[in-house]
Amino acid sequence: MKAVLFDMDGVLVDSEPVWGVAERETLAHWHGTPSQSLLESTKGMFYRDFLDFIAAQLALENFDLDAADAMLIGKMTVAFEQTLTLNPGALNLANELKANDVKMAIASSSPSKFIETLYKRFFIPQDVKMKCLSGEFMEKRKPHPDIFLLAAQALDVAPQDCVVIEDSANGLLAAKAAGMVCILMPAEDAQDERFALADHTIASLTELTPALMTEIWQKQQQSVEK
Repeated sequence: MKAVLFDMDGVLVDSEPVWGVAERETLAHWHGTPSQSLLESTKGMFYRDFLDFIAAQLALENFDLDAADAMLIGKMTVAFEQTLTLNPGALNLANELKANDVKMAIASSSPSKFIETLYKRFFIPQDVKMKCLSGEFMEKRKPHPDIFLLAAQALDVAPQDCVVIEDSANGLLAAKAAGMVCILMPAEDAQDERFALADHTIASLTELTPALMTEIWQKQQQSVEK
């Protein structure tokens, strides 16, 4: 294991509930009320794609994607700049990986400004170096593997030497399509048959150490060689 790629929302920060509230408030402006199952199916989707998809599914009249975009981003900017905190174990794990010379990146479908804000607030003060990659301007986003392959390239490591930590089925599928080991940290109430594709499942980052992650990675490499 030479590199660890972190998803952001739901992994490094417990922002999924905050996104959920902001998304519902935004869609309510156009009288849209998506079901919980519809919201779950879009987890890990780029926010603008999400808005466009939900508006089409609910056939929202006079929906303005640009206006909805600005409204949602305004709500989430406050959260990322002021209120959101790292999930338990995130900073400790990053520091342990740094001590073991493991390269790191944040590879998320969130807007790049949110990823950079999180990195600057929490990791730069600890001198933890990470590449920051967003699916914002990518043609193919999760569940396509492009963002993880780009992260591996940015870190100058082979895809098979990377371990991804994800919380969504879309992210999991992207990691596996990239040929990477994936550790899944799903939300407590999340259920999806595709979660079975994960190489390991955790409830919290506090469960992980570089040694355990290396062991998980080695087991997967051995199974591939067989």
